Amino acid sequence: MAVALRLVDRTSTDIKDCFEGARVKFEELIEVLSGPNTRSATHSAVEDQLFNEVFELGRQLLQGHMDVRGDGDVGEEVEGSDGVVRKKERRRSRKMESKFGTVEVNRLSYEAPGVPSLHPKDAGLNLPSRLFSHGVTKQVAYEAAKGSFDEVVDSLTRTTHAQVGKRQAEQLAVETAVDFDEKALRCFGNFRDSLRR
Repeated sequence: MAVALRLVDRTSTDIKDCFEGARVKFEELIEVLSGPNTRSATHSAVEDQLFNEVFELGRQLLQGHMDVRGDGDVGEEVEGSDGVVRKKERRRSRKMESKFGTVEVNRLSYEAPGVPSLHPKDAGLNLPSRLFSHGVTKQVAYEAAKGSFDEVVDSLTRTTHAQVGKRQAEQLAVETAVDFDEKALRCFGNFRDSLRR
């Protein structure tokens, strides 16, 4: 049984509250950029400072988006693909490491004894099962194809605010390669089968 997430009916005040952190950060950036110290700085100093601050603004915006999406309420119960009905139990949160840094995803958990819990918000957002966002995983795979894992971590540190260690980068690259191989084999099999018809 497919479930649809309920759109959260939010007032404009609720939405403003969800994005308050981003609004405050944006105002701080404007104040810094128009201040006397920044107006007398070189363009490269301003660029470097802004580069780092924009990641925090992006993180705040992504966090606001996660919050405005609600908690994934689909009703009092949900049936999993295993046929087991799970009941709405409690609110839980999980962290996700994005290119902008860590965000927290608050969501409802639907549970039944002896089976894994379901979190419809995770499905609605297509969240990965692991800590790292698809964007971080994709960048790890791209960088791993070009060089060493030390270089992967260095590149991520320079171009994102994701916190990825060398061992984590290695694991992500291996998982991504396995996922790619499985998808390629399925696609090739489907293509081959279509030729036989």
